[in-house]
Amino acid sequence: GFGRAISLALAARRAQVWAIDIEAQELAQTVQLCLDAGGRCIGRTVDITRLASVNWTGSVDNLWSTPGNWQGLAIPDASNVAAVVINSGSGDITHDVAGVNINMLNTTRRIVQSTGSFGTSAAPAQLVVTTTAGIALDNPANHIGMLSVSNSVSGDISVQNTGTLDVAGLTNTAGSIRLVNTGGVTTTGLVRAVAGDVTIAANSPLTIGSFGVTADVGSVTLAANNSDGMLTL
Repeated sequence: GFGRAISLALAARRAQVWAIDIEAQELAQTVQLCLDAGGRCIGRTVDITRLASVNWTGSVDNLWSTPGNWQGLAIPDASNVAAVVINSGSGDITHDVAGVNINMLNTTRRIVQSTGSFGTSAAPAQLVVTTTAGIALDNPANHIGMLSVSNSVSGDISVQNTGTLDVAGLTNTAGSIRLVNTGGVTTTGLVRAVAGDVTIAANSPLTIGSFGVTADVGSVTLAANNSDGMLTL
């Protein structure tokens, strides 16, 4: 995973580096190199640059975890990629990689979680999503610290999450918005469903900021569902 020191035994005489075998999707920012023929580490490090973005090709199937679906076989996992662009193919994409920590997701296809999740308790994701097909991030194992989602054309926005959450904006011109969070929620941007309902359940204190919550034609349901929950408008 991200941040892990990976020992690389290099079978070379005179500490010559013939090959470095880093598992393609287990990139770390710092990798420890073992440079002698016996595989003993001498403490040298090398920095791995995070990819600015990676494109979906969908060449194999509809699973996030399949290397052949990504440009350069670079599966977005941990923090190896900053932004993901999905603009080819049709049908749902199954997000089945845990702890993904990208910053931006632009997609024309609906993302549906199975075993996949964004962020970790130690490193919550700061995630901005733009989609034209809706999104279903319904794994409670998500640890997203800041979330902004904009959806148009079709579909709902549905998110389950654990941990303190800053909602920087949720807008949907095509369907409903449903957010269920285990932890405090504060909205710092507009939450608006043009063509559906809005449901926010914090299961802890819920604070609605000055931009408000609006459902143009549907209903708004706000809940702080635990014994010490507090709803602030």
